[in-house]
Amino acid sequence: MDEGDRLRRRAALDRRHLWHPFTPMDEWEREDPPLIVERAEGAWLIGVEGRRYLDGVSSLWVNLHGHRREEIDRAVRDQLGRVAHSTQLG
Repeated sequence: MDEGDRLRRRAALDRRHLWHPFTPMDEWEREDPPLIVERAEGAWLIGVEGRRYLDGVSSLWVNLHGHRREEIDRAVRDQLGRVAHSTQLG
């Protein structure tokens, strides 16, 4: 399976199982292969093909520090070792 086939397979799974609430799905479904983000560094998203894209909205949650800050990642891993989830529902 070549890279293009692999991307199309991932996209088919995505189309079947996910909804992207801020994405015009009819446009996204026409992409062949679509943009698939594999990882992030600082203010950048990196697609599976290795191309870098400026994360203009900072994925809503990382606008202050960026993606993949080692000290934040370490704190999250440490916390997950203690408790993964808690609710305030009473």
